[in-house]
Amino acid sequence: MILIIEMHYLYILPLVALASIVIGILNRKRSIKFVLGFSGIIPYYINLKPGHAIILGKTGSGKSNTAKIFASSLSKNVPVLIFDWAGEYAKMKNFRVLKPGENFSINPLYPNGDEDFSEFVDFLVDLFGDTFNFSEPQRFIFRLVLKEAFKEKDVPTLLEVLRVLERLPPKSYYDNEIKMAIKRRIAHLVEGRTGKALCNNSISIEEIFENNVVIDLGVFRSVHGKKLFVLLMLKLLYDYFLSKGIQSGRVAHVTIIEEAWNVIPYRRLDTPPSIGERLFAELRKYGEYLVAVAQSPVEIAWSIVKNSNLIIMHSMLSKDAESLGLIFQDEIELEKLRKGEAYILSENSRRKIKIPRHDRKRYILAR
Repeated sequence: MILIIEMHYLYILPLVALASIVIGILNRKRSIKFVLGFSGIIPYYINLKPGHAIILGKTGSGKSNTAKIFASSLSKNVPVLIFDWAGEYAKMKNFRVLKPGENFSINPLYPNGDEDFSEFVDFLVDLFGDTFNFSEPQRFIFRLVLKEAFKEKDVPTLLEVLRVLERLPPKSYYDNEIKMAIKRRIAHLVEGRTGKALCNNSISIEEIFENNVVIDLGVFRSVHGKKLFVLLMLKLLYDYFLSKGIQSGRVAHVTIIEEAWNVIPYRRLDTPPSIGERLFAELRKYGEYLVAVAQSPVEIAWSIVKNSNLIIMHSMLSKDAESLGLIFQDEIELEKLRKGEAYILSENSRRKIKIPRHDRKRYILAR
């Protein structure tokens, strides 16, 4: 039976490829379409428009393979950026692999020339505060330290920020405890590979965002380092789009984020959105298509799930799907999905499909 299905795929792929060329020629709106998988032997098309998607599923369910199909299929139409948390994308064809601290570094304190200084400091406080769970007193002290560091040097480094922190005279025992708490959290950022990755700008943002790039985050020892780097890059992506202007209704760039719960974590409704959540909301206005890869919808911010125009669900607990507010009929049993099978929820359809391995011959690229 499996052999018969594979033969169906082999016969239909050339026809699908031909159809994709015709669609690309006739599509005057220059929308991006590609085949994600098959419902039986019928190709299932994804029609991309600005917004974001979520790929969900437990470990080993095939969600990273699905993300790789997104990357491979779209990379010939628009630039694709992948945040690779575990070195799974290093062999992607036609992608440049950047390893922070080895062939790539950025200074998180380098300001955008058009940005108001106070707003930039606010961003840095939120960036480090969200990453390291600073308390409000810690955020206050960190803001003072940043301002002092920028007074001493136009573009300071994290090492210079630490030196300013150490020189800051404590007014009480409590102030000293706050200083030490901040130092404990960020001191490792100036050491080893992380220190090399966050020391200076070694590459232009145009070179990153106008090409197909994998950023290998596996070089960071801590989750905090990875999270900080992703959030910083998303802010640079936002600055890049801001300088280019709004893209009128078409996808201009795609970003894929593995382990997305670290960047857009779940929050209570009575708590303010994280910096990652705010960046997601802003980037979609500029022609950005964000793909968040996570194990469960309960791990990520509700606003991200609610505003997704595409949800891909691999095998996972049905109760997790119910948390989305989705009531499934008996024929939809997420826990019984095999590897590579998924339910697709979009604005106008709900379909179960089989997603082939990403390294097979490409079956469609249309624009």
